Amino acid sequence: MGKSSALRILHLVAIRGKGGTGASTLSLVEGLADRGHKVAVVCFKRGLLYQSLKDKDKVELITGIKMAPGMRVHQWVKDLKKLKPFVDKFQPHIIHTHSSPDYWLGLLLSFMARAPLVRSRHVPVSLKSHPFNRLLFRRTAAVIAVSHAVGDRYLSGVNWMPEKVQVVYDGVDVDRFHPGVDGKAVRRELGMEKDDILLGSVARYSRVKGLAYFLMALGGIMTKDSCIHGLVVGRVKSKSLYRKLREWLVEEGLEDRVALWEHHSQVEKVLAALDVVVLASLGSEGSSRVALEAGAMGKPLVATTVGALSEVVAIGKTGLLVPPGDVEALNKAFGEVRSPQVRKIMGLNAWRRISRRFTREESVEKVEELYKEILEKGRG
Repeated sequence: MGKSSALRILHLVAIRGKGGTGASTLSLVEGLADRGHKVAVVCFKRGLLYQSLKDKDKVELITGIKMAPGMRVHQWVKDLKKLKPFVDKFQPHIIHTHSSPDYWLGLLLSFMARAPLVRSRHVPVSLKSHPFNRLLFRRTAAVIAVSHAVGDRYLSGVNWMPEKVQVVYDGVDVDRFHPGVDGKAVRRELGMEKDDILLGSVARYSRVKGLAYFLMALGGIMTKDSCIHGLVVGRVKSKSLYRKLREWLVEEGLEDRVALWEHHSQVEKVLAALDVVVLASLGSEGSSRVALEAGAMGKPLVATTVGALSEVVAIGKTGLLVPPGDVEALNKAFGEVRSPQVRKIMGLNAWRRISRRFTREESVEKVEELYKEILEKGRG
């Protein structure tokens, strides 16, 4: 891309962690920088987004901005004073926000910089149609929803303009997540034999991820099949849940066949080690990076019918879907993907589907096109 078509894009990211929203934002800002745009990111110095970007020299990072949640006008004024010298110099073409705490600040900055405001929405929770949200929506050039599950529930009511909401799926880095990744080291660490089958879930230890249901269903099939093993890998958000899951495994005598690991820096190697990826979520899943990454690696997916999972999984072709919280249905699904031939076909279909429709390049390109459309039409 030539310099003449490069944009200056200011992202505001009031996210400390690197869950789905953080990972999606990181992928987008890096992808935009790789396409030749000048990208600046307002973020928290102690946040994982800053830690992931600070040594890459791809984007300009601005810290020390509070981006406090709630209607804290006095704090907005302080933030605006700190940001004004940078904004005056940077002169952004687009201001892009990613969460509720930074949305109002983004609105005020858009007035200051006379730049259109774009909002990304990552969670499938409807906004209340009160005057403040309607004001924000009217002053927003476009809302990028990471799935139809998010976009269809964004906002309705007075002055609702659904054409402002554009669905752009998260994209996978297919150079990192692909069928050629070697997971043998992980399987060796677990003591797996050649013919053992490993079912695993990559998810934070939080009730909404349904890990208790996954383990109960896993325990049910393990009593009938000695080849089945299990693995959970994720950040421990709930220490009490993590402890209870460990205690349950001991009570059931499954601690030697099911491993509970905490955060792993090379999640691609964990996914490569799995024969079947399981997401037993009870809610949320506005998008699901794990589902996309698993598909990119050619892994069949057993998931629940929540959020965007039904948009990612082609039922019977790339995986299976079951109702949330249904242990019996999960158990049955595990039996259906027991066959090596079934897993191979589903995995191949999953790889084809993700590599054609859900790559990072395609996702970033669609956002780039939306930016240019907004600027050409003079919206916002």
